Amino acid sequence: MKRLTAMILALCMLFALSACGNNNSTADGSAYPEDLITEDFKYPLGDTGAKVAIPAELGFEAYESELNDFYGGGPGGDWRIVVNTEPKSDYPDYTLAVYADLSAQANGSAIEQDANGNYYYTYINDSDPDKIYRFHTSVREGTDMFYRVSFYCFDEYWESFGDRFTEWAMTIEVE
Repeated sequence: MKRLTAMILALCMLFALSACGNNNSTADGSAYPEDLITEDFKYPLGDTGAKVAIPAELGFEAYESELNDFYGGGPGGDWRIVVNTEPKSDYPDYTLAVYADLSAQANGSAIEQDANGNYYYTYINDSDPDKIYRFHTSVREGTDMFYRVSFYCFDEYWESFGDRFTEWAMTIEVE
């Protein structure tokens, strides 16, 4: 009986000692402040040459698309990103402002500039009354391409995401 008790105590001590080896959390199980990810990761948007910072806690996934150069968004489907590019050589006499304005007009909108001087426009796609979407489209110019990066969500989510889209758009980087 003493032998069995000694073995049980030895196993208990072994389990207790192995459980104490976690150096990545405090005694209450929360992460140490220096271990928290506080910077947003710049997600590459496929092979388009564009990147954008999305808060890590929202999550991000890429999806297959036959219509766009890139398609992705939040794992819950509350918001999406679409990226399309066009070679600048197809528009030899166009400035970024002219290209952005034509893109906005094609979507029934007008261009605006954010605090950093970047061009964007917003619009509603209500072609299907059961699925009304709101878009925030940023237009950028890279070395060889024009980029249209559209953040969008259902109309009823715009209050939650509209301002976020504006913030995220300011983080767009292109090649």
